[in-house]
Amino acid sequence: RHGKLDINPKAVVNWLIDYKQMGVGGDDSWGAKPLKKYSLFPGKYNYSFTLIPFKDEEDLYEISKKKIK
Repeated sequence: RHGKLDINPKAVVNWLIDYKQMGVGGDDSWGAKPLKKYSLFPGKYNYSFTLIPFKDEEDLYEISKKKIK
């Protein structure tokens, strides 16, 4: 398989932003559930974020310190 890609490159970016994530397994591989501290339970969850446009030459560290109105 030298020289052949398993994935075909595309001019697309997928950006998945998750607020929380639950484990898929417990302490063993025989069907144990995740520990309670790694579990998500039914309820109302809220999450928000802000996207800030910037130019290549801008300092992202400095931009991150600015207060957003």
